[in-house]
Amino acid sequence: MRVRNMVDTSNLKCNCQKSDGSWLSHWSIQKNAPIPKYCSTDGCLNEVEIGAHVVAFHSEDHTPFIVPICHECSVKAISFEVDDHMLASADCK
Repeated sequence: MRVRNMVDTSNLKCNCQKSDGSWLSHWSIQKNAPIPKYCSTDGCLNEVEIGAHVVAFHSEDHTPFIVPICHECSVKAISFEVDDHMLASADCK
């Protein structure tokens, strides 16, 4: 799926009961999976550093998702591809 980074989300903290407050922890809980070692951006081989807020690029629905990516990809001003299965809802459940 083509996504783009959301702007001004670095101050947001996850307040889910099971999370440690980080968005990587949130992603791991939502996906019931360990945090991957490498960035989820197609073609990037950097190690994961953050759980970034992204939205679908061509969607009018601005539902936020969390995706584990590197810092370099988290500041991209252009859209990029990630596998759909790497997206987790940003909502706490």
